[in-house]
Amino acid sequence: MDNLTHGLLGAAIGRLWAARPGGSADSRVSPGVAMAAGALLANLPDLDLVTAFLSPTGYLDHHRGITHSLVLLPAWALLSAAALARRPGRERFRDWFSLSALALLSHLLADASGSYGTFLFAPLSDLRVRLDWLFIVDPFVSGALSLAVIGALAFRRFGARIAAGGLAALALYTGAAALRHRQALARWRERLAADGIVAGKIAAVPQAPSLNDWLLLAEDGRHSFAAPLTFGTPWRLEGDGLAARYLNRFRPLAELRVRRFATAAPPAAQSPSTLRNFFAFARFPVVGSEGAGCAGGADAEIRWRDLQYGWDDRFGPFQLVADLDRQGRMYRIALLDNRPGGPRWIPVPPLKFQAPACVA
Repeated sequence: MDNLTHGLLGAAIGRLWAARPGGSADSRVSPGVAMAAGALLANLPDLDLVTAFLSPTGYLDHHRGITHSLVLLPAWALLSAAALARRPGRERFRDWFSLSALALLSHLLADASGSYGTFLFAPLSDLRVRLDWLFIVDPFVSGALSLAVIGALAFRRFGARIAAGGLAALALYTGAAALRHRQALARWRERLAADGIVAGKIAAVPQAPSLNDWLLLAEDGRHSFAAPLTFGTPWRLEGDGLAARYLNRFRPLAELRVRRFATAAPPAAQSPSTLRNFFAFARFPVVGSEGAGCAGGADAEIRWRDLQYGWDDRFGPFQLVADLDRQGRMYRIALLDNRPGGPRWIPVPPLKFQAPACVA
């Protein structure tokens, strides 16, 4: 979930929290302060974004790690409450702890509802929890929470009820997304069986702009497969622009177009750490190569990408590229992250590397 929507969710929770029964007059917090605190607290887990500056794959290695952990959530809530409860008093600290825990929990659950993956049980487990229900930026979710927060501020007398209504709408929408996800997976299994594909791993990943649009993914060990599916009316945009290529790819089940890719083999233990870290992150890693020597013998470029994000051959985040010399040895590698100034190339000791088949 994007940070704006995290903040809106935290603000709605803060408004409802401010209306809770009980508590002394000294421990009470005004609705406005509670909403502001909730919005701030709900974004604290993403402080781990600073890891992007630690190494080329720092973001992939550490984002949604220990700051997104259910195991460590009580500790983060305690630290947050200690910072917010400036005046002494057990009751005031307890109140701030409850708001901190609720806001932080909202961030973790919202992120887990997507497809990026969240280490909810770090540091005890490196399991990435991803429900594949909601796209990272969902117009309905952001819109419903925006209306709830604005309404709660404009109509203060009914602020708690309006905030509760917004949270209820979010819960219902998430439930609808879960049902649609289940339906997409069922249709995908039927199509794979009809094509004779025995997949060891499958997924239905939510796509913008609505719950009707999904990216179906599968892997059978040698190949990976992708098929953009829509349950609605397919788009028919003119031209070859980014929007047209993105929206026109979605097809109803009867017209589903399944593309096949070469599944990337796991890297050897002596491979550069950047490559190994990328594979630890990638869900459906695929590979191809370009250049005069992509079949071997001359300079070549190898490119890995996670099929979950690389819906287009020319675009998509989280792509890793390596250059080979004329002897087929990898000598530098970089993560293509669209930063200003181009990729940050990392020299590596010459390593013999078998170039995969050329990209068509």
